[in-house]
Amino acid sequence: MNLGYLTIILVVIAFVVSAFGAYGIAKYAFRISTGKGMGVLLFPPYTFYFSFFELQEEGKEKPIALWMWGLITTILIVVAFLQPIQLVLSGRADELNPPSEEELTKAYGAQGTQLEELPDAPPAPEPAPTPAATNNGTNGGTNAGTNAATNNAAAPAEGAPAEAPAEAPAQ
Repeated sequence: MNLGYLTIILVVIAFVVSAFGAYGIAKYAFRISTGKGMGVLLFPPYTFYFSFFELQEEGKEKPIALWMWGLITTILIVVAFLQPIQLVLSGRADELNPPSEEELTKAYGAQGTQLEELPDAPPAPEPAPTPAATNNGTNGGTNAGTNAATNNAAAPAEGAPAEAPAEAPAQ
């Protein structure tokens, strides 16, 4: 089953849901008058007008929701998948199937089915060394004494592995 047939099945399902909702709205319209009921069944703009501006009944939410969902879904599916639907309805559904290996070879030659090997990529450049942070005898900031106490060693960057402190020589 290709995309065209699946799309037509979805359109039919959405249309049936819309018709079921319109039938529910028409039941309310036929209670008022036969003309309003026929208008709801046969003329969708009047169904919209009747359901949102004239119908003041309890329990009208479900039929209106079904009718609107089906109507909007049908329109969206038909607009989004118009080309596959046209191909199926015109009898050219085979055009939706992917081409066979033989057709690809015939259309693109032997190169169409084989991938060329890519040349080796150049090696990645070495990362540039980062300069060590020094205190230079200034005590700026709120942690003024911490760098001086650790022999001006800067704290490792966030996410970088922390180095183990050097062990003091035994005396």
